[in-house]
Amino acid sequence: MKKIQALFTAIAACCVTLCSIQSFSQCCNVVTSNGVSVISSNAICVSTVYASTTACLDGDSDGIMDSDDKCPTVKGSLENGGCPDTDGDKVIDKDDKCPNLVGLVTMSGCPDGDNDGITDIEDKCPTIRGTKAFAGCADTDGDAIADPDDKCPSVKGLPTYQGCPDTDSDGIQDSEDACPSIAGPVALGGCPDKDSDGVVDARDKCPDVAGLPEDKGCPKIAEEIVRKAAKSAKGVYFETAKDVIKKESLDDIEILVSILKDDATLICNIEGHTDNVGKPDKNLVLSQKRADACKNYMIKQGIDSSRLSATGFGDTVPVVDNKTKDGKSKNRRVEFKLAY
Repeated sequence: MKKIQALFTAIAACCVTLCSIQSFSQCCNVVTSNGVSVISSNAICVSTVYASTTACLDGDSDGIMDSDDKCPTVKGSLENGGCPDTDGDKVIDKDDKCPNLVGLVTMSGCPDGDNDGITDIEDKCPTIRGTKAFAGCADTDGDAIADPDDKCPSVKGLPTYQGCPDTDSDGIQDSEDACPSIAGPVALGGCPDKDSDGVVDARDKCPDVAGLPEDKGCPKIAEEIVRKAAKSAKGVYFETAKDVIKKESLDDIEILVSILKDDATLICNIEGHTDNVGKPDKNLVLSQKRADACKNYMIKQGIDSSRLSATGFGDTVPVVDNKTKDGKSKNRRVEFKLAY
């Protein structure tokens, strides 16, 4: 019995000696509940009987034996098997792609501030939820152009115009197109010009007939046509104080009807005038009725009503003085004003 006690005493002394060699004053291999061996200064080093001279080594001085330390060269915690977790995000540094930033376990320790499944270090828009297709950025209008690169992020557009639309597909983006919903040439700011006269349709009083800019896009009416219309009007007479056209005047009105039929783009305003005999208000009514009578006759002859207008002026626009009989006769008249 004494021999056995002496043997254990010698072994214990050996253990202390071995540990001293490794710069430890005392050591003992104690197995914790999780199976990790730690160094204890309060136990006899009996378990080292079966260990080599390195059994008690703790190279990183973290209290965990190297043989059980998953990170034997870097000081760590018992909780992490001897490995460090610098940012405290439950992902040990060696497995943490962002060891100095608190992150998510699902993101290998990296943060994802906008929760879009893309780590902040890989996310071009880390504060705005996006998609992988756009490196973490959003595409609000769904035009396949990421919002940071989209000049019109809330309106679906084209790559050609950095995400801005060209609704009428005329090669001019809407923001620079004076007529964004109707195709037109660049030279006219994107507005159409059906008759190609250089006057955009919106300002062209004759959009279907090529004309002159100074005439608001309308062509000049041939002098011969103007003379015929004027001559036609001079031959129109009415029954006294009535709006009934005299039969002998119908041929003169037919001249104007022919002019309008020959050029379907012409329009005509029929003006009625009286002399100053009688009350002005009655003269105004009479002049309107006479102008209407001419208009209605032309409509019956096949001229579309949209091309005709009738206006009565009464005695307000005399062509000569009303002091003479001849003057009064000249002031009682109709005029045919042609235009495009």
